[in-house]
Amino acid sequence: MPSVVYYVNPYKFKEIDSEEKAYWLGFIYADGCMSENSRIGVMLKSTDVNHLYKLKNFLEWDKEPVIRVNGKWERCELVFRCKPMFEDLLRLGCHPRKSKSLSFPTKEQVPDKFLFHFLRGYCDGDGYLGIYNKDGHQYSRLSFCGTYDFINGMLDRTKWKRNKIRVRDNGLSLIEWQGKFGKEYTRQMYQNATVFLDRKYKIATNVPF
Repeated sequence: MPSVVYYVNPYKFKEIDSEEKAYWLGFIYADGCMSENSRIGVMLKSTDVNHLYKLKNFLEWDKEPVIRVNGKWERCELVFRCKPMFEDLLRLGCHPRKSKSLSFPTKEQVPDKFLFHFLRGYCDGDGYLGIYNKDGHQYSRLSFCGTYDFINGMLDRTKWKRNKIRVRDNGLSLIEWQGKFGKEYTRQMYQNATVFLDRKYKIATNVPF
């Protein structure tokens, strides 16, 4: 019987033991989609297609991201089937229909030394980095969107300041920091980073003092 051809390196997420693996796991937690038949996909707006090329190279995928037009919207997507990787992602806490049931990874899934790389990946997908103006001064702003369990677990592991977690009508939760806390937590995620979403990296490395 011929061996299965996956068109990717199927064992990329066998163990989270590097910055890249932790980052892309976080990004897939945020923006990935998993479904039946071991299908894994990431879809972004077309202007972020370069980020999908970074993911393609990490996965050692031998195809190209696809650009699709839906009315006036353009998106880019990377979609494939790979049973070993699908099973590894399940073991690492990422699963189908995760938008309302995702939990923060344990230390066994993402070791502490790679925690902020994971968070940077998640932030590049479902976080917000920006600047707000008040009384003529600029302040940094950082927020995360996700399930209540995910955000609560994130606070438990990072020991970040427990600001109020706001629960939206759609069931998703939001937490935000401004000023010195927003700046410090952004610095922790992006310090010495080598893989990131370019447009957010520019914001992260230019937050005001």
